[in-house]
Amino acid sequence: MFDHRWRDDEGGEWVLAVGRGPAGEWVLDAGSPRWQETLPFQGAEKVGEFAQAVLDLPVEPEPYEWELTLSEPHPSSNGSVLVATLTIGRDGADAHLPYLLYQSYYTFPLRPDATGLGLEVLCEGAAAGVSRLHAGAAALAAKARSGERSSARVKR
Repeated sequence: MFDHRWRDDEGGEWVLAVGRGPAGEWVLDAGSPRWQETLPFQGAEKVGEFAQAVLDLPVEPEPYEWELTLSEPHPSSNGSVLVATLTIGRDGADAHLPYLLYQSYYTFPLRPDATGLGLEVLCEGAAAGVSRLHAGAAALAAKARSGERSSARVKR
């Protein structure tokens, strides 16, 4: 599936991966060296849209941005709901370097004025090698289109 990992300057591993969760559902895993979050996609169609957005990421530096919002389907035991934005693009303020950005936050339906910061995972520049991203996205797109119930799981 789509499994993009890289190391920071201190050797910690970061990850953005799309694959099948324990129940066979499509999920996005985002992780830092100290924390990881998993959110479901709303079906294979959204997985295909994500894969196509990565495939559309230009090889040459030029403006590009695509965004997807994911959220938990039900509140957790404390009433919070995890929501995240996944952005794929080329940074116009930084020589149009490619990037993947995952930013999450918590909402509290019983307290609409309250939110809490979640995880931020940013892969940019050389770590976001476009040809590597394209290869992973092509494999993911094929799986999503075929509806294949692969045994490939997101690596934890």
